[in-house]
Amino acid sequence: MRRIVLFLFAVSIFCRVGVLSAADTNPLKYTCYRTEKPVVLDALPDDPAWKKAAPMKDWTICVDNKKLYQPAGHATTSWMCWDAENLYLAWVCADTDIMGNRAKKDLDVWEDDAFEIYIDPDGDGLNYVEIEISPLNYCLDLLIPAPWKVPWKEAAVFNVADMKYATRVYGTLNFKDDTDEKWAGEIAIPFSSLSDATTAALPVNLPPKNGDVWRIQCYRAEHWKKGRTGVEWNAWSPTKAPHNLGEFAYVTFSDKTQ
Repeated sequence: MRRIVLFLFAVSIFCRVGVLSAADTNPLKYTCYRTEKPVVLDALPDDPAWKKAAPMKDWTICVDNKKLYQPAGHATTSWMCWDAENLYLAWVCADTDIMGNRAKKDLDVWEDDAFEIYIDPDGDGLNYVEIEISPLNYCLDLLIPAPWKVPWKEAAVFNVADMKYATRVYGTLNFKDDTDEKWAGEIAIPFSSLSDATTAALPVNLPPKNGDVWRIQCYRAEHWKKGRTGVEWNAWSPTKAPHNLGEFAYVTFSDKTQ
């Protein structure tokens, strides 16, 4: 019952906030450099591509009016790069109490600790892709026609074809009596799988070309159970709430290899 109340409360926040314009905050700008070799997906962020990519850090709290835009309670660092086939991301989430129970694809992954990726290639605020990955290495992928337009299970009928991902836990999952360290992950998102997130009116290169700009956002759901139960929502590009597409980061694809 408590989860239902929290979910409805979150929905009410999202609906009140709506889709914000970029003027409401200052969306981040990020250059996504090309990698010379495909990333090896082993959830060990030691690939040469990550040593060269700019880190995505200094995440802030969202969906909490009292702490909005304050530094997140646990550090998150992620990276992004690309090649002719895939958009790659890696992440490391510091976490003293890692939790995850969803053990099947396309469940409500946000109820576990989760790393979330939102991709709007043409930047029109419509038909954007959402991907959520849990420490247990289970995925929820959705094609969202517009924020809160359809139930999430309907949006989850969509699949990001041929997507690959891996996670690694540094600690004991779902055990509150010790102190965990972190969990990490890597993902390869095929550009060919994102055609449904574009429209004929706003043509998008798949794969992107040098200088193309997409709107991309990353979030993190951080749950805790030590002494109290709750969730802290964190954002890479500062925002008041998820699904505010005007606050997604501007990601420029570069042919340069760092």
